[in-house]
Amino acid sequence: LIRREFGDFFYDAFSLVGSWQIRNMATIGGSIAPKLGWSDVSTCLLAAGSSLMIYGVDGYQRMLISDYFSLPAGEKPLITHAILKKDGWFTAFEKFSKTTFDIATVNVGLSIRPEHGRIRAARVVCGSRPQYPARFESVEAAMVDLEINDVMPSIVRSLVYESFIGGSNMTASFEYRKHLASVLAQRAAEKLKGMIL
Repeated sequence: LIRREFGDFFYDAFSLVGSWQIRNMATIGGSIAPKLGWSDVSTCLLAAGSSLMIYGVDGYQRMLISDYFSLPAGEKPLITHAILKKDGWFTAFEKFSKTTFDIATVNVGLSIRPEHGRIRAARVVCGSRPQYPARFESVEAAMVDLEINDVMPSIVRSLVYESFIGGSNMTASFEYRKHLASVLAQRAAEKLKGMIL
């Protein structure tokens, strides 16, 4: 069912998560609940426009993943559902890590909704910055009405490079992550161009 609605996006993206040992014991909710900045799963779900159904002190609530990340540290509701919505968006995911056993140095999820050969709307998500995965709304706004053609991926790369927000840690510097994120965004945009054209 998921493959019919989303093509190979989740299959391809989740096959890049960790090593086969991790993938064989991980769950979607278990990848989101600890609020890990390097979660590939969270980046993918944010890019796909997914939301969560949670159960906490106020009962059941539907919540955006970005809002879940903003909950106070002591508040830990149960994630009961990940809600995937299919509404004409095309989504791609890219990541860089030193080995398949390492967490991502940076990861990027990119979604676009095409209309008449142009981008009608976009979602650009970058994770492992090392903060929580977050949408780059200024990049998304700049992508609206961009023509989907051979130069579009290069434009997306420049937009991500100019607007990158992140930090440094022992894994990588801000400058390195900025460069990687822009290259990964370009690769994701190339994938999307191939899906649409």
